Amino acid sequence: DCGAGGGPGGAGALKRAADRGPEPARNAADRAGGSAGGPRGWAAWFGDSWLGPVLLTPLVLAVHGYHPLAGDAGIYVAGVRHVLGPKLYPLNAAFVTAFTRLSAFAWAMAAVVRLLHVRLEWVLLGTYLLSAWLLLEASRQAARRIFEDGQARGYAVLLAAGCFTLPVAGTALFVMDPYVTARSLSTPLGLLAVTACMD
Repeated sequence: DCGAGGGPGGAGALKRAADRGPEPARNAADRAGGSAGGPRGWAAWFGDSWLGPVLLTPLVLAVHGYHPLAGDAGIYVAGVRHVLGPKLYPLNAAFVTAFTRLSAFAWAMAAVVRLLHVRLEWVLLGTYLLSAWLLLEASRQAARRIFEDGQARGYAVLLAAGCFTLPVAGTALFVMDPYVTARSLSTPLGLLAVTACMD
């Protein structure tokens, strides 16, 4: 009987079944992110490992750049300098203090400069790198709570890294400015607060 597997038809059916057998396993491996060296496995690592945001931070600096005095950063930096040296800007001090009077940002930056005994420029650069890492880590924490798939978590972190200087619709603001302002810390800390509410 050919249908029992002894004839050509049965042998062909068995061969086709054997060929189809590994497919579900291969699909499951793909959904899990593939093998460690597979073409899709690398993305999941950025969403699962704390090293992902650390390695992406210098890449963000290289791609989006760092412009410490662009936009309203000049006002914030002037405020920090005035806190460090109150005799600066003797003719226009009121313009500078208007932005520092009700904000802790300038005072905090000035305190770091005095504590570490380093130039303000280095403190601003370090703060920018810290804020970039903090946003990427907050994105990773949020993605871990939203997505079960490792690939989705990894691509979420990579997407966040690519959207730093994306303009927010209807505003003149970026998702993350390429310089240091009070928003540089409030944005990732706000995302971390939202993430904490997901638990």
